[in-house]
Amino acid sequence: MKRKERTQILVHCPVDFLTRLKQKIESEHPVRIVEDPQLSLVMVKMRESAQSSLFYLTEMVVSECKVEVEGVLGIGILQENQLEKSLCLAVIDAAYNASLKCCEQLTAMIREQGRLQQKQRIQENEQILKTRVSFETMDKE
Repeated sequence: MKRKERTQILVHCPVDFLTRLKQKIESEHPVRIVEDPQLSLVMVKMRESAQSSLFYLTEMVVSECKVEVEGVLGIGILQENQLEKSLCLAVIDAAYNASLKCCEQLTAMIREQGRLQQKQRIQENEQILKTRVSFETMDKE
């Protein structure tokens, strides 16, 4: 599982699931907090399409944390005030960066969460499509 796919799944997981993963890592390996979970303000860059130049669109509040597992750094950054979740993501990131043995088990659990999220998205899309109006049938008389 690639880092991007793993991160996309993890940021949408509930905090209790992420806490279980973090506790599993902490039970087997020492975790050192390099930077406590904190709120930060970041600028959001956008590319202007006509001249292809960069500009800052807005500011955004993020929760960020840095930890170290087995001497390897991990970072957790999320939108909004989600300090606990950023800590969990940082520990999981550090575990994968350090290529710990427990990552195989974590990957299986994360894949299962990904499947559940996919099913939920499909159900939500089906609910939305039920309310869709077909304008083509309105013209025929």
